[in-house]
Amino acid sequence: MKKIVWLLIPTLIFCVGFIYFVDLDSITKPSKPEQQIMSQKWTENDYKKLITGESVNANKPYTSNQVSMYLHIVHDHGKPETRTMVRKGDIAETTAVWKNLDGYPNGKVTLVFEGLHDESMVLKQKKSSVWAP
Repeated sequence: MKKIVWLLIPTLIFCVGFIYFVDLDSITKPSKPEQQIMSQKWTENDYKKLITGESVNANKPYTSNQVSMYLHIVHDHGKPETRTMVRKGDIAETTAVWKNLDGYPNGKVTLVFEGLHDESMVLKQKKSSVWAP
C-alpha cells in the first residue's frame, strides 16, 4: 500500500504541475499566422453578398467586369488586408485594400464602395498599381 501511495503522490504532483505551468491553449489553438489565414478565407456567403451587390438596376455603375476583377483578386489573394467604413452624412463608404499581393510585392489594390449594406453597395472608385484601371 505504501508503494502505491509513493507512486501516486509524485504522479499527481507531476500532473498538477504540468497543467499549471504548460499553456494547454498553445497546444490546441492554431498559431497566429494560421488564424490570420483562416480569417482571410473567402466564404461562399461573402461571394453571395458581393454578387447580390451587382444588380440589373441601371442606376448602379457595377459592370460584370468590375465584379469579376474583385472576385479574381479575392480568389487569388484572400480577403482585403484592411476594410474600413466611413459615414459621410447618409452615405457610407467602404474601402477595401490589398497590399503585397502574391507575385506583386509592392502591389496595392484599393476599391471604394458606396452604400450602407452589402446588397446596395456601388463601386465608386478603384485604384491599382497591379492592373491598369
